[in-house]
Amino acid sequence: MNYLTEEEQEEISQYFRAYEKSLLTTKELAEILLEYSIREDNRFAAYWEELNS
Repeated sequence: MNYLTEEEQEEISQYFRAYEKSLLTTKELAEILLEYSIREDNRFAAYWEELNS
């Protein structure tokens, strides 16, 4: 599968770290993840599925 690049994975990790520090709200984090999930190439969906398996 064609997963996210290391740069994209780090970017997502930074969003989660910001959320954990209360720098992002749940809604803001959800909107960011939604943007990743609706990309045409579906790489985020495959990455997310692997993280949660």
